Amino acid sequence: MTYKEIEKAVSQRDILAAREGTELLHFLALTGLLKLYSEGIVGRNQASEIKGLLREDYETACQPVPERITREESLEISGIQDKIHHAVLCRGNPWAIMLQACKAISVLMRDNGAFWSNVKEDAYLICGNVLEDAQAYEAEREELLADIGKLIKAASLDSDTRHKHILSRAVDEHRARLAYIDGLHGSGEQQHI
Repeated sequence: MTYKEIEKAVSQRDILAAREGTELLHFLALTGLLKLYSEGIVGRNQASEIKGLLREDYETACQPVPERITREESLEISGIQDKIHHAVLCRGNPWAIMLQACKAISVLMRDNGAFWSNVKEDAYLICGNVLEDAQAYEAEREELLADIGKLIKAASLDSDTRHKHILSRAVDEHRARLAYIDGLHGSGEQQHI
């Protein structure tokens, strides 16, 4: 039932037109507002304002409830769960496992990866650099190497020179970060991609 139909039912005193709770509540609210207006307790402007608030509330209440998790999000989370489970079974790096769990939380929160990104940066900074946790360092190193490979591949496939320049700058930044963390940890495995 639209709000106009509720207003019409009120003017015709047809309470049976309201078939469900929200419609009935708004029917009764408008009936009460009409009575207050006709008795002069509520002025014209105030009645219009209240009616607008009631309409807005009704339209909000009638909007469909958004799906909690979309199919795509569910598939992404399922893939992350598989990675976590596999990593646990293979005695994987606990930092990488934790970051995958954070990625799933970001998907659920629909925050475009903000939580995951913040935790990743904090974990790598605190545990990898300051506390010199070898596993945090390795996790960041592996991620940087994978990202460098992806960036180089994307640059080789892109024909736009501006895009190539941006991607090559990203590769340089990733390489600089890799050299920095390798220097902190005295890695003899420095790879130049």
